[in-house]
Amino acid sequence: MMTEKEQQYILQKGSKYMKRDEFWDFAMKLREKNKKYKVMKKELGEIWAELNILSRTEAILTSRAGDIDDFLK
Repeated sequence: MMTEKEQQYILQKGSKYMKRDEFWDFAMKLREKNKKYKVMKKELGEIWAELNILSRTEAILTSRAGDIDDFLK
């Protein structure tokens, strides 16, 4: 039963193992994707850090603006 399924798979998709050249191409593409992922993850982390700083700054300025309005009255 299992060998029949493997035979059908080989006929449809080819060998179930990659050839050496196919593997090296796959590995190279995977390295490129991983490198791109790490760069994008770093950029996203920097954006989140900036967002946190700006949110905190906004909260501080908003709290001070209320006090200034009372002072000016």
